[in-house]
Amino acid sequence: MKTVADYMSPVVLTLNPEHRLYHALEFMEERGVRHVPIVEEGALVGIVSDRDLKRNINAAYRTPQEEEADRMNMLRPLREIMTARLLVTQPNEPIAAAARRMVENKVSALPVLQSDGGLEGILTSNDLLRCLVDLLE
Repeated sequence: MKTVADYMSPVVLTLNPEHRLYHALEFMEERGVRHVPIVEEGALVGIVSDRDLKRNINAAYRTPQEEEADRMNMLRPLREIMTARLLVTQPNEPIAAAARRMVENKVSALPVLQSDGGLEGILTSNDLLRCLVDLLE
């Protein structure tokens, strides 16, 4: 039986709740990721997705029509936009159970926690696609 550990991304890039919206935007663009766990004092407290950023950034950002209010909005701390009610998984959970939870809750990433609550990785929809490819080959 395949588990979350078989497909998760073990290297997790994180930010903290006091990082600003523009930090998350730059961080995610530079690294090509769509989800960033938010960690405070070693504990997972939230997650920010590219969808969270899109909901909170005016379409005029980085254009000549950009307003002062758009620039000020980019200074908002991630604490204000992160998803704090998290669904998580563990490395030994069957991959099918984690995938089912993602589908049922319409989320595209689950932070993977160690038994002591520490962040071990992240399971994303791309990881599930790799699992599907393995099953189909």
